[in-house]
Amino acid sequence: MGFQMTVKFVYDKKISHIPEYENSLPDYPKWFEPFVMKHLQESDSKIKNSFLIKSLDKDTFTVQPNSSIKHSSSVIDIFSSLRATYDSLDKMKCPIPALRDKYHNRFCETIDAVLIEYTKRIIEVFKKGLGTLTSETTSCVILCNPGRNSHSALIP
Repeated sequence: MGFQMTVKFVYDKKISHIPEYENSLPDYPKWFEPFVMKHLQESDSKIKNSFLIKSLDKDTFTVQPNSSIKHSSSVIDIFSSLRATYDSLDKMKCPIPALRDKYHNRFCETIDAVLIEYTKRIIEVFKKGLGTLTSETTSCVILCNPGRNSHSALIP
């Protein structure tokens, strides 16, 4: 994707100002589509199969000051890794709407897969720590205000 950013820079600085190219969409994003889709697939696999597992293994479930509620650090870690993937898509600023939509749809599939996998794994953590979950036992992972921990939310 670094090479695509270089091509975008050259296009923006040198080519887009030529009168015959001023009002047209550039072709270069189409050249890189297979590579971007492969990057998104690898990112999906890396987050879901590696980062998610490591994040849950290292989760501290710390008690916050003035509260008896245990907070999960893995939630912040996972959303931070998703944010990094989103940032790489955003930096491309793909000028072709259909291609940009295709990238974002693929990224949404990643979000969906990661959150479903996280849910499955966190339920297992709760079952191990709490025994059988009953109506009398309530367990939750608080997803609100992840920005409080000096991380930005997923969507700007």
